[in-house]
Amino acid sequence: MAQDIARLYQQCDPARPLQPGDPCYIPFEGVRGEGDLIAQLTNALRWSDVPLQVLFAGHRGGGKSTELLRLQHALAHPPADEARYFVVYFEADSEDVDVNDVDFPDLLFAIIRQVGKALRERVHEELRPAWLSRFVDDFKRFLGSEVDFEKLQLDAKIAKITATIKSSPDARVAIRKALEPNC
Repeated sequence: MAQDIARLYQQCDPARPLQPGDPCYIPFEGVRGEGDLIAQLTNALRWSDVPLQVLFAGHRGGGKSTELLRLQHALAHPPADEARYFVVYFEADSEDVDVNDVDFPDLLFAIIRQVGKALRERVHEELRPAWLSRFVDDFKRFLGSEVDFEKLQLDAKIAKITATIKSSPDARVAIRKALEPNC
């Protein structure tokens, strides 16, 4: 009995989003409305001439991450006649952001780090850290670091900053103050 419950839980783990094409995926179009939500979003993103903002909201385990992974796949692997997008999906709370105390700079650093990582891993390109150089001296002071930021890859720099932001409330406040005029 306990083994059956464990197997059932593992099949329905709300913390594990389903990957595109997973046979466990159940389409909910009848509940959510008409049509395929991801196809509609994909078309809206491809055809809109203005930036779009879309909010995915719902309870834990409701399928938000699963649908975002499907959207990422649809944009990154389009039909032959459509443009291909470079999409970076990441779960900010997994390593970059303290969800109990988050502000814009925290999210900004998480995005920069993850985009830099994706560019390096997928297309072997590096982000140019020129805009970050004016903050380096302040960050060194806040972090108490002797790290030579010029020799590190940008997302490694950002990883050190986000780790500090996440683990130290004092550093979090100081870094946010330093960035406030620029964000």
